Amino acid sequence: TTTTSRESVRPKSPKGKAKEEQVILNFGEFGKGNRPSVFKRQNSDIRVRPSFKDKWQKYIKSLTTKTEAWILAALEESEEGPDQKFVRYLIIKAWEKPQKIKKFYSLFHKKYSKSQENTTITLKTLIVLHDYLKKGPNDVYLQQITPTLLCPKDLLTSLNQTWKNNFENNVTSTRDKIRDAYTTNIIVEYGAVINKKVELIHRYSKTIEGNYSIKPFLTTPNNENNPLKINFIQDLLNYLQSLIDFHKIILLQQNLWNIQCNLALSVLDEEFCLISLLTHLLVTFKKSTNYSASDIDKESSKENLPVVEQKYSFCYEELRKLFEGAKRVEGLQLYHDIIPSLPKQTVQGIQAMPTFHDITGNYYAKDHLKTNKSISGLKIP
Repeated sequence: TTTTSRESVRPKSPKGKAKEEQVILNFGEFGKGNRPSVFKRQNSDIRVRPSFKDKWQKYIKSLTTKTEAWILAALEESEEGPDQKFVRYLIIKAWEKPQKIKKFYSLFHKKYSKSQENTTITLKTLIVLHDYLKKGPNDVYLQQITPTLLCPKDLLTSLNQTWKNNFENNVTSTRDKIRDAYTTNIIVEYGAVINKKVELIHRYSKTIEGNYSIKPFLTTPNNENNPLKINFIQDLLNYLQSLIDFHKIILLQQNLWNIQCNLALSVLDEEFCLISLLTHLLVTFKKSTNYSASDIDKESSKENLPVVEQKYSFCYEELRKLFEGAKRVEGLQLYHDIIPSLPKQTVQGIQAMPTFHDITGNYYAKDHLKTNKSISGLKIP
């Protein structure tokens, strides 16, 4: 989960393994040995009477499609983060069969609705949804066209109503002994952040994808979807600030530590992709101000560029500290080499760039925003 969404390359397809890994849920004791698995005959000479668990597993297999089984596996009630193998399968299916995305949301909403008062499953529901939105195609950002069509906003609205009420009224549950004010607030704030992401992509789906690739723009570049528009850059920065504010509260207490660490990695992954894109946008924007023909509105730019640059610098420095801090967190140390570092000199280099020189010539975004171009080691996803 950490930095794979930097690449616009789709995850490796499970084809060839799908049949072998037809999911049979193994309901072991609270997260131990209860990863979805394939039954293997241990000893053909020993005859074992089918247990209730065996029959239950076969029953589950007969009821579920692969999509539903992957959802059940990813959202199992344990104190581990969602099993990324099954999250990856769901994302791959979204790319390969976008017509099945409606079915995913129907099954996903069905699973959550049965456990909507459960802290563990609700947190994992949000992590899976976040990953699905980050790494899936823009088709996953369904909007409700008919009352019967379930979409991300439906799930987030339902979740927000339940957990905001729990938080504001300190609602407890005898069945949910893990629940407390801190984890309830994490759920409310995380849902709000994801909702902002959905609104952002709805607004700019012709410019960016969920992982901040600008493939939609590069495929059909025009003035309407140009990423050098100052409002677009400001909206990205505002969303990044929301991510940073949320990031700061994820690991304040160790209540569901493994899930919290998984959540922190998911947020860190998105932050890195977003700051990478913003770095390229700001550099390209500043260069554009120097040319007689470009994509930008120079009058508006003179007024807004200093504000944008100041906010970028602030967010960049906040992220640089958060990334360095994450490498020292117990539970994230295995990812030390994967968690990126942001060079200090990046901001200084951008601030030193000249602007608004009168150079005769053209400077257009489509010619200079390239995925193979690196700025301080940062590339457009």
